[in-house]
Amino acid sequence: MSQNAITDGAGEKIANILGRNNVLTDINLSNNLLKDDTGFKFVNILVRNFTLQTVNLDLNSINQHTKDEIYEKLVHNRELAKNQEHSPKKFQTLKKSLEGKDINQKIEQTMESIF
Repeated sequence: MSQNAITDGAGEKIANILGRNNVLTDINLSNNLLKDDTGFKFVNILVRNFTLQTVNLDLNSINQHTKDEIYEKLVHNRELAKNQEHSPKKFQTLKKSLEGKDINQKIEQTMESIF
C-alpha cells in the first residue's frame, strides 16, 4: 500500500479495520499523504491490536512523537508474539491481563513477566 497517495480519511479507515485484525502482522503505508490524525489513530488501535508488529509510515507527514508512540506499541506486540511462541497459554493469560490498561502499564507488566 506504499506510494498510493492514501490520505488521512482512507488511512483512518485502514486503521479502524486493523483495529479488528488478528492475522496481519505487517503493513507498509510509506510514502503516502498521511498526517498526524492517521498516526494518532494507529496509536489508539495498537492499544487493542496485539497482532501488528510492523507498521511502516515513513515518508508521510506524521510527527516523530507519534511515530515513537507507535514504535513503543509495536515493540510491545513483538514481545507478546515472542511469549506466545514460547508459551501459548502464558501468552493468552498475559494478553487478557493487559486489555484495557494504558501502554506504559502494559510494557511494565510485560517486562516484569519476561524477567
